[in-house]
Parts: sequence; C-alpha cells; structure tokens
Amino acid sequence: GSDYAIPKELSFEGHQRMLRSWSAVQTAKEQGVDLLSEDAVRELEAAWGGANVVRSIVYKGFMLAGKVKL
Repeated sequence: GSDYAIPKELSFEGHQRMLRSWSAVQTAKEQGVDLLSEDAVRELEAAWGGANVVRSIVYKGFMLAGKVKL
C-alpha cells in the first residue's frame, strides 16, 4: 500500500462544490436529507473564515496496487 497527499488551494465555494460532489451527500439529498442546508453552509462559511478566503488543504489518499494471481 502507499499513502499519498495532494496539496491544493481551495476557496470556500470550491470546498462547497467538493462536498456537494460526494456520493453520501447526494444520496442523503435523494432521500430527503439536506446535509448542506443553508444554515449548515452559513456555519461552515463562518468556520472557514468567509466566502473569499482561500485555504491550503491536503487531500489524503491510500492506494493499493498489484496483480491478481490466476
């Protein structure tokens, strides 16, 4: 296995687009649960520091690669 990190500069709006793309958020919305309601977005924006703030984030991932023996 291998760990990897992808650094990125991200605005609050970019962060919101990323969250909205997650399958769990989409599935919840399809089932009538809005995980990113207006109140939740306002709270996240305040914690982020405002809509115009760009933050440095790091996507962390794990990859396992190999060949299947037949």
